[in-house]
Amino acid sequence: MATRQTLIAELIDQVNLEARYDSEAKRLVSLSVILAWILKSCVEEFRQFDINFIMKNCFIGVPEISEHAVHMDMPDRPAKTQYVQTMNSESNSITEHTVHYDIRFRAKVPGTNSDVVELIINVEIQGDASTLRYVIRRGFYYCSRMVSEQFGVDFTDEHYENIKKVVSIWICPSTAEYKRDSIIEVHSEGNCLYGDLDINEDDVNLFQVVVLNLNDELEESEEKIIRLLSVLLSDKDTPEQRKKILQDEFGIEMTEEFERRFDTVCNLSEAVKQKQQRELAEEMLKDGEKFEKIKKYTHLSDELLKKIASALGVAIVL
Repeated sequence: MATRQTLIAELIDQVNLEARYDSEAKRLVSLSVILAWILKSCVEEFRQFDINFIMKNCFIGVPEISEHAVHMDMPDRPAKTQYVQTMNSESNSITEHTVHYDIRFRAKVPGTNSDVVELIINVEIQGDASTLRYVIRRGFYYCSRMVSEQFGVDFTDEHYENIKKVVSIWICPSTAEYKRDSIIEVHSEGNCLYGDLDINEDDVNLFQVVVLNLNDELEESEEKIIRLLSVLLSDKDTPEQRKKILQDEFGIEMTEEFERRFDTVCNLSEAVKQKQQRELAEEMLKDGEKFEKIKKYTHLSDELLKKIASALGVAIVL
């Protein structure tokens, strides 16, 4: 019984570790300076403005972070997570199977007159980016939901002309090598099939999906937003080296809040990496792989590998 409780505790710790990293990464990306860079780089309406202008003039309210459910009739996340108790005494969040938008916010484009163009922006950090088709189609689904949710809020009755443009931006830190260091943009467009009519692009381009495939070889990308997000979310260089790049190349001020969030993500990323290395070492030791091969693939020390082997009760193969 004690062994089972230990295994459950370890499993909960592992899940909590990855969930905390996911949560803190979203909070880091949701900082206004990072969102400003994303808007300027990915959304045509903001390309003309500099980063400071976007930060000061283009955000409406505070971004939602994992609050609003994507699927219809699924529960939004409550102010305090609610739990239900099961018969085996394991706690489960009532929203744990609900898909929420990672980050969602409204932004405005100041016009030359009193008119203001308003957009609804969704930013997702996508761990599973196995196929581009999956990400793009999921992005279009999210856009569809953000349009339908505007009924009763942004437009009512037959006033479909008041629908706001929606943009879904997908950040893919881990992707296949051939897709790395790329930006894919897909949007809705219209054509006049018969007659001689000009179609107003603003009337038909209401959906936009952008996929950012990052590059963990930090020095190679020439595209600023790819380099920025790769430096922000990669673990290739030390935190101090990455902070210097963020300051020198992107003018990001190391405020107390930014450093706190950045350092937290770095620490959690390192902890997740170590957990994955240890899990790989355990599997290789159980399979009887040679000691030098395990060291090569896990980058763990001799002492730690010997401790893991001892805990598993397996012999080291030289």
